[in-house]
Amino acid sequence: MSFALGVRADIKEAERYLTRVERRQVPFATALALTRTAQDAQRAETRNVRKQLDNPVVYTQRAFGVIPAKKRDMPMRSSVFIKDRQYEYLKYQIDGGQRLPKRRAIPVPGRELKTNKYGNMPRGKIQRLLARPDTFSGVVNGVPGIYQRMRRRGPKLLVLYASQANYQRRFYFYRTAEMVGRNRFAKNFDDAMKQALK
Repeated sequence: MSFALGVRADIKEAERYLTRVERRQVPFATALALTRTAQDAQRAETRNVRKQLDNPVVYTQRAFGVIPAKKRDMPMRSSVFIKDRQYEYLKYQIDGGQRLPKRRAIPVPGRELKTNKYGNMPRGKIQRLLARPDTFSGVVNGVPGIYQRMRRRGPKLLVLYASQANYQRRFYFYRTAEMVGRNRFAKNFDDAMKQALK
């Protein structure tokens, strides 16, 4: 998924006030400014994913990429995008909605299960739990999951098998990219023109 930053007609309007030498540099400066603006958006998305999501893993923080603009393309544009694998789960944070399990259920750690510093179950955790002699997978009082047998009380829920997960919108990907594009392109274009004319 991506957000494209494109050139509007105001560049053509600005060209009327440039010299012939300056006009020759407009395609280069525009492509450079668009690319730098997309890079600004990429940095802003990375900052915001840390703020708007609860302790995201490094893999999630590295979800954003940039497609640079090319001066020969018309219309000229650059994009900031979310890599495919991260988008598979980030889309629920962006749009909200309901996630259904790919297999039988969605495993959700119980309150007493130790998770990693990001609040997730480490890879292979379910297999290790089920390999223990004091655990079992089943349904207790109508609740499916992985349970630990306790000596003095009933089984303790370690992992819940959820039939679905519901999400509220929390990560404002589009709004961030749009704001950065609106606020940064003019400055980036001005800097790119100065660089081109040196």
